[in-house]
Amino acid sequence: MERPWQDVLDRLIYGIHLITINIDGVYNGTIVSWLTQCSYEPTLLALAIRKGRLSHEQLLHSEKVCINLLPRETPTMIKRFKIPDWQNKFEGIEYFHTPMNGRVIENAVAYLDCSLEKSIDPGGDHTLFIVKVLDGKMLKPKSLLLTTEDYDSVYRGNI
Repeated sequence: MERPWQDVLDRLIYGIHLITINIDGVYNGTIVSWLTQCSYEPTLLALAIRKGRLSHEQLLHSEKVCINLLPRETPTMIKRFKIPDWQNKFEGIEYFHTPMNGRVIENAVAYLDCSLEKSIDPGGDHTLFIVKVLDGKMLKPKSLLLTTEDYDSVYRGNI
């Protein structure tokens, strides 16, 4: 059902990022766009993941997550991270592991290794995960980041 104010929300610009989660030595990756810094000291980020998704359940039981900041030229490649076969999402993609064992795809602009500090259920269809930045690295300082303006659709949270 279309809401009259939905066009306003569709104008908000978000970054599109890949988070990777290590579950017993097998990695899952999922795309997130609702990510923001929420504290400077300590450095905390808030990210929202839809309830009922596999990555949501995995993150609830994980201690760490790695956030990949993606370059503008990756919109078609990231669609593979929406497939349900989570154990094969990285097939054919080059990646490396951070010193904290986070998985970073080879063309990432930067990464942040984070620990899960808290999950908050605000009562909606997403859970807010508060993560603390432990480490990270800028890999391609001149690259532009992928945003919802570059992607072929806006995530409204209802898919």
